[in-house]
Amino acid sequence: MKITHCKLNHLVNPLGYTLPQLSFSWQVEDAHGTKQTAARLIIAADTQLTEILYDSGFADLDSLGTKAHLETAPRTRYYWAVTVRTDADEEATSAVNWFETAKQNEPWQGQWLTCDSANSRLSYAKKM
Repeated sequence: MKITHCKLNHLVNPLGYTLPQLSFSWQVEDAHGTKQTAARLIIAADTQLTEILYDSGFADLDSLGTKAHLETAPRTRYYWAVTVRTDADEEATSAVNWFETAKQNEPWQGQWLTCDSANSRLSYAKKM
């Protein structure tokens, strides 16, 4: 048995998204059992999943969309995996997946691009 097609909000390893609500999904392949009896979703701050930030425990999670209530920080990478049990007493854990949040409620900082030349002509670019 293996866990595949792991997604967050219908995306594989999303990078730089604002994620106000987290919805995880996965598929089970090559299982002897006919249905999932329990699943456990873990979200962590590290790839080894030791700094756990969210743990659903084994529960009746929906593989088509399980919501996790986690307050995410801006510009932060999170790691997650799901473990599934079937009615044939099988258990498998997915590979470690990740997602990274975008800026969140932070002011943008920047400077205008200007020409340092004393010449007041406008700068332009052209293809040669």
